[in-house]
Amino acid sequence: MKLLLWCALSGISLSISANTKSIKTPNRETVTNRLSPGSVKICHQSLPDSSGRKTSITSLCSALIRQDTLVIKNDVITLYYSLANGNVAFTGYQLTDSEKVNFTHPVNDLNVSTDTIIKQPPLLQTAVNRHFKGEKDFLEISLLFHTANMDIKKVWEIYPGIPAIATYYLFNGKADHWLSPVKSGNSTTIIETSLLFNDKQPAPYFGAIPLDRLHWKAKVIAFTDATDHHNNLVNETSFIPYISPSAYSGNVMLLQNKLANRGIFIVKSAPLNDSQQAYPGYDFVADCNKILIAGSGILPADIKPGKWVKTYAYTMGFGNADETGILLALRSWQKTARALHADRDEMIMSNTWGDRSKDAKMNETFIMQELEAASRLGITYVQLDDGWQEGLSRNSAEKHGKRWNNWTAEDWQPSKTRFPNGLNPIVEKARSLGVELALWFNPGSGNHYSDWQTSANILLNYYHKYNIRVFKIDGVDLADKESETNLGKFLQYITDASDGKITFNLDVTAGRRGGFFFFNQYGNIFLENRYTDWANYYPYQTLRNLWDLSRYMPVEKLQAEWLNSWRNINKYPLNDPLAPGKINWEYQMATTFIAQPLAWMEVSALPKEAFQYAEVLKKYRSVQHELHNGLIMPVGDEPDGTSWTGFQSIDKNKGYFLLFRENSESSEALINVHLPAGSRVKLTPVFGQGKAFKTHLTKSSQIKFTLPQTFSYALYRYEIY
Repeated sequence: MKLLLWCALSGISLSISANTKSIKTPNRETVTNRLSPGSVKICHQSLPDSSGRKTSITSLCSALIRQDTLVIKNDVITLYYSLANGNVAFTGYQLTDSEKVNFTHPVNDLNVSTDTIIKQPPLLQTAVNRHFKGEKDFLEISLLFHTANMDIKKVWEIYPGIPAIATYYLFNGKADHWLSPVKSGNSTTIIETSLLFNDKQPAPYFGAIPLDRLHWKAKVIAFTDATDHHNNLVNETSFIPYISPSAYSGNVMLLQNKLANRGIFIVKSAPLNDSQQAYPGYDFVADCNKILIAGSGILPADIKPGKWVKTYAYTMGFGNADETGILLALRSWQKTARALHADRDEMIMSNTWGDRSKDAKMNETFIMQELEAASRLGITYVQLDDGWQEGLSRNSAEKHGKRWNNWTAEDWQPSKTRFPNGLNPIVEKARSLGVELALWFNPGSGNHYSDWQTSANILLNYYHKYNIRVFKIDGVDLADKESETNLGKFLQYITDASDGKITFNLDVTAGRRGGFFFFNQYGNIFLENRYTDWANYYPYQTLRNLWDLSRYMPVEKLQAEWLNSWRNINKYPLNDPLAPGKINWEYQMATTFIAQPLAWMEVSALPKEAFQYAEVLKKYRSVQHELHNGLIMPVGDEPDGTSWTGFQSIDKNKGYFLLFRENSESSEALINVHLPAGSRVKLTPVFGQGKAFKTHLTKSSQIKFTLPQTFSYALYRYEIY
């Protein structure tokens, strides 16, 4: 399929989801059968499609069994699985209007010995489900089978209009030895004697994708969080799968076979690298015949009778060999997995912690001033960071602060000395100014987050009492599977109890946390702390991190900072042309527009000249959701302080370009864009320094952009005509 078809597919999925009616998840209908032939039928509420006509999810997604073959399909892809011998093996797929791909050597999904499998027909169940209210419906398919010691359930999730399927396992019983991770690297012994990952010493895995022919090219993308310590967040490794298996670490894998014109993406929905539970040191094992997904996230000790334990999930998606097409398919699935609601997810937030006074100024008078200034500038949320609460943390400016791992309900009352009147006055003030209040919260890791229910009720109380809907979750440390499970319960419970109206800023700046691919269905990601006080804030570096990540995840789900660059000018070398004090403030603001902008500063401390840019934020707010609603991809060169760079937001035959001229000597640049070669395109500036023009794309899909000066930018709305 061509790139335009991927765009069409994303349009289909977005139009379906945009008109999906609300369905309460507890009232879902389930159908079960045991390997009987024919399609599984589900009676379910009909959903309106983009034309207003009602379309049932199950007319677009279905599961059926033919003899020992399970067939799962939606309106764009059909997938085939063998159920022979009680195991599951992926045997082929077919995209709409394409030939079926059959794998001649399928591989069992689990490397469990067939001798332990109880030979009885597995139980198949299907249901229309959603992750929580306000999200898109999917068809959930589960298959239950047994070994001598365990019940095993494999679950698939498939959405309409997306050529991809997510899957995971659940275990219940007494664990078998094959679940123990193999802590090993790649083999360097001679090939005749190597035992690594072979049949005599198999690596534990929980997913397998056969490669039905030679000449695949692969790329594994590893990510880094703990951004207090790291500033290079994306690392790509390209390789050709070989006869000898090799192990790779990363959350995303891309596969291309140009001879067969096939492409595959795989996403492992798990924390990053060593933050995973039971991490064997790698996520994928690859050879020229197959890809294995390793590191299920559980140890044998985690599995006990009477309780289901869930592995990490992985998603595989299919298209042609064009990498851009594969990435757009990946983005379509990512945007479907969590809807982007303008009234819940779009925000321009301020947080005073960026000016390094910590909580020293935190009191009613100061926050009233912050609200006034934030309203003048065009901020939509003012977030009270650590220090608004009675129990002071170890990060407090006051020496007696000590809380971190263990908190009481009383600790999360408003500070009696800093807010003697409680939060009512500032909530009312914020409401009168058209600004919302958001709060910082550390759920505390005591006893593996076992008291998650108390923490959840604290936040729900602030939601019901004050309509506070956004909470920054910080201080997380996922030390074991129990902690990970309980934190998930905390996030899910709050989301369910608020009908999906509460959202979280999930901090990934330190500790073992969810990273970019785990828990991200619950909100956006607080990406990084940067400070002019330490001279570690550079606008181009923030832009670079967004640009790098935008290739593999929805960048609109990241919070990105800009600072008060009038502070600490003397902390940077006077001859440093990339120092924030040398760059106009509007440009610094604009570097965050493709994400969720974070004014990481005390807004009330800004000079008067800063407020002249309120009009820019007002214009940005008018297009923020439309800009973010497209499929966003990077364009130009990677930001390094001297490049031409930017982003494209794709929505069928229209969209946006957000272009930046860094400290580049050239006033114009040819930028490769994600549009068909030869297209005629009309570009209209929304704000920034761009001028309207029309152009005819070159054969290599390039557009010539012009910006008048260094550190200038432009947001264009484009349409193909």
